[in-house]
Amino acid sequence: MDEDWQDLALNHRRLPHGKSKKGGKASGRHGEAVFNPKQAITRYRLTTENVVANDHIPKASGGDQTAEIDAQFEIHGFTETPGGYVASLVNSEHTFRAAVFLAGSRKLLGEIIQAEDDKKSSEDDDDDDDGDAEDESEEDENEDPNEDDDETEELSELEKQDNHHNLRTRAFEKNSFRQPKFWFRYQAEITLRSSSTQRETIREQNGGYVVFATHECRRFSGTIDCRALGWKEVGIAGVREGRRGETRPLFAWGEFGMGEEDAGDEETVGEGGGQD
Repeated sequence: MDEDWQDLALNHRRLPHGKSKKGGKASGRHGEAVFNPKQAITRYRLTTENVVANDHIPKASGGDQTAEIDAQFEIHGFTETPGGYVASLVNSEHTFRAAVFLAGSRKLLGEIIQAEDDKKSSEDDDDDDDGDAEDESEEDENEDPNEDDDETEELSELEKQDNHHNLRTRAFEKNSFRQPKFWFRYQAEITLRSSSTQRETIREQNGGYVVFATHECRRFSGTIDCRALGWKEVGIAGVREGRRGETRPLFAWGEFGMGEEDAGDEETVGEGGGQD
C-alpha cells in the first residue's frame, strides 16, 4: 500500500493559536523537524551505564565478569492499539531476551499490554472452538456470495484503517512538542549462573523509559529496572545502527510463559534442569 499519505499525516502538526511557522515556538527549536513516529522504527545498539558487577551474570565470551549489557534493541513497528511501539531486546550473549512495548504514557502502555493479554486469551478460546467452526464453514460453502456485501465490507475496512491511522496520529501528537519520551515494559527470559557449573533461567516483567535526543531518533538515553540483575533505574544509552523499516518482532508478548497473572512483576524461576 502506498504510505505517502500516512507520512504526510504523521508529519502534520497543528499550530497553537497566535503562532506562525516563522519565528514562533511552533516551528521547533533551532528549526528542528516535527516528530514523525516512523523515525523511531529501526535498530539501536543499547548499552548500560555505571553498573556494579554481579557474580550471578554468566561470563562474556572474553572471560570478563560484568553486569553491564551490550544489546540489540530494535523497534519493529506500531502496536495494534494506537500510540505504541513493538520492540525486542537481546544481548550479544543471548542471556537477556525480551519482548518490549513502548508508549508515550504509563496509562497508554497499560492499555496496550491489557489489549495484548486479552487478544492472547481470546486466541486460546478460539482454538478450543475449532471443531464447531469447521462444521459451520461446511454449511457456509453452500451459500451464494453477495457482491454488494463484499463491496460494503471493503469500504468498511478502508474506513476502519483510516480511523485507526487518525487515532495513531493523535496518540503520538504529545511527542511533537518536545524530545520524544516513551515508557516501556518488557517480558524477559534471563539466564543467570547459580554456581560455577549451573545456570538458572528467570522470567521477569519490568520496565523503564527512553528519551530521544531529537525528533530524528538517532540517539536516546533512559533507565531500566531488572530485579534479577539487581538493576534499579540503571542508566541506558542507545545509538541507531542504520535505517530500517518495519520488521517482524524477535519475540512475542507472552512467549516466555508470562501473562496477566504476572502483571505484578512476580518472577518465575527455572532451575538448570528446566523446572519452572
